[in-house]
Amino acid sequence: NIKGDGRVYYKWALNKYDGRVKPQNVIYPGYPMIILAWWKLFGVNVIWPQAMNLMCTLMGIVLTGMTTRRLLAHRVTTSPQALVFSGMVLTCLLTYFLIMGTMIIKEGTVILSISMISYVLASMVSKEERHNQVRNMLLMIVACILLAMVRTTYLYFVAMGVIITALPHWRRDWPIRSSMLAIIVLSLILGAMLSTHHFDRHVEVAGGGWNMQ
Repeated sequence: NIKGDGRVYYKWALNKYDGRVKPQNVIYPGYPMIILAWWKLFGVNVIWPQAMNLMCTLMGIVLTGMTTRRLLAHRVTTSPQALVFSGMVLTCLLTYFLIMGTMIIKEGTVILSISMISYVLASMVSKEERHNQVRNMLLMIVACILLAMVRTTYLYFVAMGVIITALPHWRRDWPIRSSMLAIIVLSLILGAMLSTHHFDRHVEVAGGGWNMQ
């Protein structure tokens, strides 16, 4: 009963698990690879990829609230707890965002990855938590690897975010920004190695699908 992209990912993972079905072509196999890893641990069941997507979406909601606090805590008099709650509530009002979390598609992982990166970049433009750079870099590495696996081309937008948020204090932040850009480049290489199309396709924005257009 699985339809759309979810059916493609499910059949790809099932083929790799025991070869019982014929797989369809998957441009970014990272997401079905994650499904396959869950099945190797817990056995084949549709509930595991659904639970993973829901977990990723919920974590993305929490991180959005925490990002709201990072961006606004030093600008407004509202309590940090109220800022986190407001950010989470506003995110939950995006019904499309929540619907994606209930389906077997890569958007849940994309949401989590982008939320982690936004949380890290928010520390660059806020006056708080700048001392937690080791934690921020670890989050950046995990998020970029996940994004490279499931939707490599989105890393271009991440690179733009790193550059734009660096502009106000580029002299102070250039070492860590350079490290972030290096992580993005390495993640792009990883994504290109996993994907089934040639790397040149990444820069063909007009032919890269409606999302890139």
